[in-house]
Amino acid sequence: MTRALVLVAGLLATALPAWAAPAGAPTNASTNAPTNASRFDRCFLLAGERYGVSPLLLKAIARQESGLNPTALNRNANGSTDVGLMQINSSWLPVLARHGVKEADLRVPCANILVGAWILGSNFRSMGRNADALGAYNARDPVKRLAYARQVLRHYTALHAELHAQLQVAPRAGPGTPDSVGQVR
Repeated sequence: MTRALVLVAGLLATALPAWAAPAGAPTNASTNAPTNASRFDRCFLLAGERYGVSPLLLKAIARQESGLNPTALNRNANGSTDVGLMQINSSWLPVLARHGVKEADLRVPCANILVGAWILGSNFRSMGRNADALGAYNARDPVKRLAYARQVLRHYTALHAELHAQLQVAPRAGPGTPDSVGQVR
């Protein structure tokens, strides 16, 4: 655990820009920043690879938690606060502080995603790769965990469908040319 958070702290210094996107991703012509669909994809990929978690699952959590809003800040009934894309709860701050990660760091989108991936990866390692571990990202109560996991998995399914649609190759005219991925007329 210590080495993992030290790595997060180290990556803060070299984290990709908040708007970083894969080469060739659609961008806003006036700012050259990527459109929302790809805005943090490199960060999700980096964090997923580092902590052994599906980048698409991380993005589904961010969609559930913050609506993919990097500036999201929510106060809970118990007085704690959820910060950023992955809505990292302030109850994690003492643990994160021992490893050099401060609350201000959680406002950096890529750092926030890395911390969220570390939390989810830790859940999977200690509880197994199951709905209970996914739900534990958000809730302690087993019933609430299952409800949360279902919500995230709905986002995951939608993101997977969106990705699949983006990867489809447009039909080409003429016999023997690819119609779509893996098909030939």
